[in-house]
Amino acid sequence: MLNKTGYDELITLLIAESVEYYSGRSSIPDAMFNALLNIAQQYELEFPEHLHTDSPTQKIGITLFGSDKIRHPVRMWSLSNAYDIPALEKFIKRTKIGEFAVEYKYDGLSIDLIYVNGKFTTALTRGDGIYGTDVTFGVGQIEAIPKEISVGDGVYVVHVEIILPSSALEAINAELDQEETEPYANCRNAAAGILQSGNRFCPLLVHKAFELAAGDIDTEYSMRMFNLEELGFDAGFRRVVEACDVPEAVLQLASMREHLDFEIDGVVVKAEHYSDRLELGYGTKAPKFSIAYKFAPETAHTVLEDVVFQVSGMGFLNPVAKLSAVTLGGVEVTSANLHNLSIMRTLDLQIGDTVEVARLADVSNQIIGVVISERPVDAYCVEVPTKCPSCGEKLDEMSERKVTFRCVNHLKCPDQVLARFKRYLSPEGMAIPLNKNVIAKLITLGMKLIPDIYTLNPVHFKVAGMSEKQAAVTKLKLDEALKRPLHKHLAVLGIPGVSFAGAVEWANLYGNLQALVDDLDDIEARDELPSNLIEFYESELGGNTLKGMSKLLG
Repeated sequence: MLNKTGYDELITLLIAESVEYYSGRSSIPDAMFNALLNIAQQYELEFPEHLHTDSPTQKIGITLFGSDKIRHPVRMWSLSNAYDIPALEKFIKRTKIGEFAVEYKYDGLSIDLIYVNGKFTTALTRGDGIYGTDVTFGVGQIEAIPKEISVGDGVYVVHVEIILPSSALEAINAELDQEETEPYANCRNAAAGILQSGNRFCPLLVHKAFELAAGDIDTEYSMRMFNLEELGFDAGFRRVVEACDVPEAVLQLASMREHLDFEIDGVVVKAEHYSDRLELGYGTKAPKFSIAYKFAPETAHTVLEDVVFQVSGMGFLNPVAKLSAVTLGGVEVTSANLHNLSIMRTLDLQIGDTVEVARLADVSNQIIGVVISERPVDAYCVEVPTKCPSCGEKLDEMSERKVTFRCVNHLKCPDQVLARFKRYLSPEGMAIPLNKNVIAKLITLGMKLIPDIYTLNPVHFKVAGMSEKQAAVTKLKLDEALKRPLHKHLAVLGIPGVSFAGAVEWANLYGNLQALVDDLDDIEARDELPSNLIEFYESELGGNTLKGMSKLLG
């Protein structure tokens, strides 16, 4: 049982890890961070008088990125999780709600469907809940989604989960096999790929409505879902039960998992009555009147063959586990991100160990345990490099616990330069499809900073291996990229701690990059700016990047 001292130490650890995570250092796996958050949250619920005001449990998570971000008319909330029945029962007892709706948690893509005066206009991914990626083209091809609904004037927002039936996946993969094209690994990956590309398989996708976010919302949940059915949506299956019957209802729905033609990753429990929702309200991340009973992630045992160290765009050293191939969720897994040295030390990882690997809901691979009883006699500890594996420069220790190391050779370290350009040119950034080999060749031609790519001409691209037509098109796309909104650039320049939402705020505040640079040069004005932005600007990398881009963007 955690005591006050243990809680204080845990919050200190979580705050430190949050800073590293949000500044792009990926210092701890999502699964482990969430588990620690859960421990802290449980303690805070039992002893609210000990709550730290700066506890990460009180803060909203990291912003996700997409190619075309649009603000949601109504926020799309995440759900709190329960991983066992006792945790679910604690939630029920805490809420003091009399009736709940219990329904499948579909394993697909959460999408906002927006209707204006009854006509379908826009589809957005969840994103960070505030901003989502525009997927209207792909969603518009899903035949079962109503394109017009019989409602009055105004905005109508429906939350749905886009999924691919298991039977449809088999048919699609059979067709792809005949075309000698790589098949989709599972239904969730297939749904994402099909929707984002808007390809010919879009009509095979289906939807399950799970909330009416704007419109006639002041009724019982089951009635809202019935009304959506009347409008032509598929609202799926649910049961409305009394609080005492919720655990049994959850287990009954969970037992149907193997018999369904679609994938589920849990069961959702939410307040049936609108008055209960109003009374309980929302936390910083999730509604207080609902919870997701999540299934344990699929795991498998395999052998840790090696640990290699990669260098991020900001120079942080990230250990990656190399594994004997094992299949999880229909996907062959050969590696897992270890994030920083604390994970290896906590797990006591040694080369040659048999390890337990989990493929989590966010499709990341994590080592969650070591089978010590199967450790071979010739197993050995991982040797941590003292020099950068990319450029050979000595590494700096960036934390007192000696778990985070960084190469500060930002301008000449090949891996750092490559990672920065890959991020900037990615679909989340300028959406210019240059492959890794072309970027690497351009770097050898003198491209070091982001502004440098705009000084290149078609001749440079041809030298890097492009055809004359490809080179001309790339130059044209670069010229067009300079016309993109300021926040698109700010979000992918590698400024620590600047998320997409943060980039939008800075762009709206300043209007142009030169105005921001002017404030950074003004001793008095910079006092109002965050320290991470000032530190970035004062570095040779950051200063030259922002000044160079300000000349290009204004």
